[in-house]
Formats: sequence, C-alpha cells, structure tokens
Amino acid sequence: MLCHTFYQIVVPFRVLASMLKLDDSLDVNERSQRLVDKTRAKKVAKYLDKNKDGFYVIPPLVGVIENDEFTFTPVPLDGLENLGQLEISLESKFILFDGQHRAVGIREAMRLAPELGSQFVSITIFAGMSLSDRKQAFHDINYTQKTPAQALCIAYNERDQFDRMVNEVVSNSSLRGLIEYEKNVASGKSDKIYSLKALKDFAVNVLGKPNEITDFDDAAHKLE
Repeated sequence: MLCHTFYQIVVPFRVLASMLKLDDSLDVNERSQRLVDKTRAKKVAKYLDKNKDGFYVIPPLVGVIENDEFTFTPVPLDGLENLGQLEISLESKFILFDGQHRAVGIREAMRLAPELGSQFVSITIFAGMSLSDRKQAFHDINYTQKTPAQALCIAYNERDQFDRMVNEVVSNSSLRGLIEYEKNVASGKSDKIYSLKALKDFAVNVLGKPNEITDFDDAAHKLE
C-alpha cells in the first residue's frame, strides 16, 4: 500500500497568502479543488476580522508544495523522531485540496485587518502526490462530511446575541426537557416536541429581524 510522507507546519498568514496558488482556473479534470465561492471566502474573512481581538478557530489546511520544492532536516529531540526543520522557498506555491476557502478568506481578512498577517495557521503538507492522488484526497476528505444541524449550532453559538438569548430563554423554561437540540425537526419517534431551530424561527417571527433588536433583555422577557 502506498503511503505518502506528510509534514505538519505552521506558517504566518502573510506567508500563506503570498504562496497560495489556486488551480480553479483549470478544467475540472486538471485540478483537485472545487471552484472558489467568493461569498463563502468573504464569510471567513469577516469572521477573522470580527474576532481578531478575541479568539477564532481555523482548522488545518491540507495540500502540497508545488513540485515538492522543500528540504526536511531532522532535528532529534529527547529521542523523538520525525521532528525537524522544513525549508521551503518563498518562490514555491501551496496547492491545497482542503481548506481553499479558509485560505482565500485569510488573504481577504488581511485586507480588512493587515495586523492579522502575523497570525499563524497550521498546514498539513503531503509529499510526492500526483494530480490523481490529490483528486482522490479531496474526495476522501469531503464525501463523508455533513453540515451540523442548525439547532445544534444555535445551542453552541455564544458569539451571536440572538442565538444566545433564545437558548438561554428556552433552557431556563419549563420546556427544557422537551426541546430537540441535536436535530432541526422533532420527529415522531422522539420524546421531544420542539426543535431549537423551530423556536428560533418563532422568536424571529415574534421579535423581528435579529439585527434590528436593540434591547435584548426586553426581547427575552417577551419570549418568556
């Protein structure tokens, strides 16, 4: 079985931006990524800009270095192996097969907030991968992915004041044990009656658009 060598590296945003190479101008059979969705990339940029003074999470990117133009020098440390220094020419290019929108979003975010250039992102770099290998890797990473239910996202989202308000009101009410937090719909086989998503939709109908609410304490009282 063929196993590809890979390296886990951490690079500054500005280095990623300067070395990123997009192959979405090529025919679908000559690339290993989907076309860039500019709207999706801008959402990443806005997320980074909005949370630059707090914390944000950027999952590792995955790809290859164009033409394998790098040198790895092992540096033994307390008997540990496979640690060392990876030297990459700034003339080389990153070609990603996972995380392309995150990478483009990072590049866009630096236009909004140049100070983000000194922040770091983790990249898994595979060596010796053909285009065919990269296509297969893209498939293997993406074919099992499933977007989490909106109900669960609402339950976990502390950044959005409206989501947080709805979740707090529901969790402190007598309905707490009847709410479906994992799925968008409370099925007939479940002992739950309402989904958190349905209750958020109800709250929007009652209170109006979340971005137009100025007094969230008053809004919460109206939902209680």
